[in-house]
Amino acid sequence: MSNGKQTATGRHGNSAGHSWNKHGSKGKGTEHQTAKYQKRRAGKSLSGKAVPKQGKANPFDALLTRAAKQFVRAGGTKLMLKVFPYLLFGYFGDKLAYAYRMTAAPDFFNKLVGSLANLGAAFGTILPSFHPKDLLFGAVFGAGMRFAVYFKGKNAKKFRKGEEYGSARWSA
Repeated sequence: MSNGKQTATGRHGNSAGHSWNKHGSKGKGTEHQTAKYQKRRAGKSLSGKAVPKQGKANPFDALLTRAAKQFVRAGGTKLMLKVFPYLLFGYFGDKLAYAYRMTAAPDFFNKLVGSLANLGAAFGTILPSFHPKDLLFGAVFGAGMRFAVYFKGKNAKKFRKGEEYGSARWSA
């Protein structure tokens, strides 16, 4: 006990072969740690399967990992959950603009009605259209939906919990 460790029998009375370090946590002992270290040095995990060598990591992977950690640390997941619906509106706006642009009709009304037939072709691929007009319309559509939700929430009536709404609350 002079080296700062106690055996399991000295502390609790059972001899499980564990030793206690000076912080009071239980460890397996040096034999197990040595075997663990030797297996890792040999290129095998504790289960016996081969472990890939940890040489130089891909710098692009390291950059993405660091960016993802900073994104989560800065509260980016909450922001992403707030922004995601409007990104979907932008995506659908892009697809609608693509269908409208691909319709061959002489005037606005016929082109608008004819674009309904092109929706299948527009949604045939998962990627958005990268035509500048389609992207612009998608961005305006998504931003417009965001402003509509914002102003709808801003103009909402203020209901008081447990009180009547309207002129009745001002009466005696």
